[in-house]
Amino acid sequence: MNEEQSPEQLESCRRRAEALLEAAAERIFGSPHRNADEVKIHFDWVPVLTNDCITFRTTIVRRSNQSCVEYDVDLHRLHGIDLQRLHDLLANRPKGYWLVHELTWLLGISLVQQMPALTAEVLAQRVRELLSA
Repeated sequence: MNEEQSPEQLESCRRRAEALLEAAAERIFGSPHRNADEVKIHFDWVPVLTNDCITFRTTIVRRSNQSCVEYDVDLHRLHGIDLQRLHDLLANRPKGYWLVHELTWLLGISLVQQMPALTAEVLAQRVRELLSA
């Protein structure tokens, strides 16, 4: 039997079907096990230059842990590719992996400006410590 349904009945059926699909997706994709590995990154900078330095703030939240890092980059000590890379980062915020990649680079630049004698190994270790504290 093929009854013709009114537009209101069709809309009601469509809404019920969407609600059921959303509930199913929440059960599958919104499980506590999947969210346990979720990492949120907040990246910002102070819009006022202090001694020709930009102050950046990075907050990383994973599970109940949070690490906050505030660091400066001296614009007068950046040249060529690094200056262009910073410009690109500020003009077009990357997302996901590329945001982590750029923040790691930026924090490394700040540390090298503060402590130029750091070896590459110590620098990488210090960046990891700051971002996972």
